[in-house]
Amino acid sequence: MCTSFDVIIDTEKLVDTFRKTGKGELIVRSTVSPGKSRMRPTDLVPVIRKIDDEYYMDTMRWGFKLQIGPMVNSRIEEITSGKAADYWQSLLKENPCLFVMSGYHEWKNVVIDTFTPKTGKPTKKKIKQPHRFTIKEKDTFFCAGYYRKEGNDFACTLITTVGNMLTNIVHDKGRMPVILDLEVGLQFLEASLEERIALCQTYPPDKMNSEPTTLE
Repeated sequence: MCTSFDVIIDTEKLVDTFRKTGKGELIVRSTVSPGKSRMRPTDLVPVIRKIDDEYYMDTMRWGFKLQIGPMVNSRIEEITSGKAADYWQSLLKENPCLFVMSGYHEWKNVVIDTFTPKTGKPTKKKIKQPHRFTIKEKDTFFCAGYYRKEGNDFACTLITTVGNMLTNIVHDKGRMPVILDLEVGLQFLEASLEERIALCQTYPPDKMNSEPTTLE
């Protein structure tokens, strides 16, 4: 379950990269607040969507409002065959979007050697070590999602799928976001519902990096 990611956007570079696809211009209407890079649930996060024949980058609140808390992730299996599949599919059909990221975080359960404070005797302690996942040779990448209107605002959720050999070393439940290269991401925005679902595949582990990190 992805609940934290980085956004460090070079807007001019992103617009130029988008232009080189030949799909047109990316119109940046809003992005992350200056000085803020780590995104958490309920934050305003940058997403790209297609409206008519134009592509826009806007910010939306991360997570659908539910009684149990914000729904920041949406399992592809629930979209295709869950109890509320018809509803989730209707949103994915009408409101696809791409999350813009520089890296995302997962926590690995590890056991470390330490000492008991009172006695000083050696002991073992379980901790959660954050890891940062990135895409090789890319400063920015994209993940599949969809959104809905909530009151006067929009909220978005991130689609997750089965993890790969790299991510599963860290994520004990074997999940990861649906990562899309830009060209595939644009296909995702333009495709039919069936084609969108088919694009929600596990990203190759050899195209990714993972390293332990520290988070505030």
